[in-house]
Amino acid sequence: MMKLRLPVWLFLGVTMALPVAQAAAERTLRVVLLGSQSETLDYGRAQTYYPWVVSGNVCDVLVADRQGRPEYQLSRAITPNKDATRWTVSLRSGVRFSDGSPLTADDALASLRFLAASPGFAGFFSDVDMQASRVVNAEELELVLTRPRADLVTTVLTAASMVWKQGRGDAAIPVCSGPYQVASFNAQNGALLSRNPYAWQPAAWFDRIEIRPLADATARVNALLSGAADYAFDIPVSSARSVDGRHGWQIIRSGVANASGYYFAMNTRVKPFDDVEVRQALKTLVNRQQLLAVVLGGYGYLGNDVFGQGLSGFDSQLPLRRTDAAEAQALLRKKGITQLTLLTADLTPGLNDAAELLRQQLADVGITLRVETVAAADYLGDISRLHQAQMLSMYALNRPFLAAIPMLFGNDNPYNYGGWYPDDFAAGVEQARKTLDPQRQQQQLARLQQQLWQQGPYLLWGYRDGLSAAVTALQGVELNQGIPLFRSARMAAGQ
Repeated sequence: MMKLRLPVWLFLGVTMALPVAQAAAERTLRVVLLGSQSETLDYGRAQTYYPWVVSGNVCDVLVADRQGRPEYQLSRAITPNKDATRWTVSLRSGVRFSDGSPLTADDALASLRFLAASPGFAGFFSDVDMQASRVVNAEELELVLTRPRADLVTTVLTAASMVWKQGRGDAAIPVCSGPYQVASFNAQNGALLSRNPYAWQPAAWFDRIEIRPLADATARVNALLSGAADYAFDIPVSSARSVDGRHGWQIIRSGVANASGYYFAMNTRVKPFDDVEVRQALKTLVNRQQLLAVVLGGYGYLGNDVFGQGLSGFDSQLPLRRTDAAEAQALLRKKGITQLTLLTADLTPGLNDAAELLRQQLADVGITLRVETVAAADYLGDISRLHQAQMLSMYALNRPFLAAIPMLFGNDNPYNYGGWYPDDFAAGVEQARKTLDPQRQQQQLARLQQQLWQQGPYLLWGYRDGLSAAVTALQGVELNQGIPLFRSARMAAGQ
């Protein structure tokens, strides 16, 4: 059942804009999710689900991701010239921001410039000349590229095209055109979203969304089971098992398109992973089936060291990685490797469990793995520490292969935790990006995936269904790149 009372935590740091009597009559969805104590709504620097979910439900994008395929949202057409070096973006007519002002091409271009200058998204726009790009008229802009990019929509804009008023993605309270607007935001105690009266799509069912950050996954589940929340986003497999089938609650699974790839990053910047044979040996040694069974339970899929599984562009002909602990042990012994170090944090449930199970598997072949555990809220705060670590336990949202590359590779990408981006691989990526013929491009992608499978720094051992728990009555929560959206969510009658 939907709870209409206001939870105590909301009064701790979130100022209410409505009298309690009026608020109590409204449809309110209470959400708990991962967040840190230092978050802001600066989208270019966000590091946890908390600001991402707030922004995702307040702001619209030019192009959304729908099960691994692009879906136009604020744009109605995006068309290239003959060699894909200039792209015209035509905007939807009549869209207004939550303050009633019109959304124009000036706002869209300013927003793309903000993203291109931000630490988290700059890598996507490396081939876009933002100074040369221009506004054509109120509903049209032209993006000028420094090289052909046939994949601009699928790789760049689908991943990064959120639009803010005047491009202010770093505003303390963003002004956008989505189904909700930010009524208040507090890093420690929560955010309050209210329905956007100027939303261009049909009005959302919920009047208000209350979002509370909770770093501990168990605490999120307890908030749901105690009646303090209606929706707990991103929960552990163990909690899903305990909740699944219980009267009054449900488990919501993401499916592979919105699954998370769980991987161990082997840092090629430091020894011994600057040696490709060592990387290959570890990939052969690890028992992926055991990791899948123990860490992910029945909520995952076996990984094969290449991202994009089950999505467009994936090479389904890649050979499955075989496990041969004896062969791997012999090579590692020959290389004199007896000890390794791994850094981990439960950014999402299961990363620490995976690190511990890897420690046990390595111990079985005589290698000591020293596991250093960091608080989830602090893990991504020191990129230099991550770049110096031998190994990391990490995850990434499943994306089409070509779209995943800016998130995981690149010489200037802070999130290239493996430090691997050889010149021939980079050249192959560039060639694939400018190939307009789909069949030729798929052949190029297959070669890149084969190279990554053989040489790459990421031991991608499995994909985990994104798991959330909710009251049984909650329906219509959708995921876009792993982020829950509540535009179509509602409470079913009679439950």
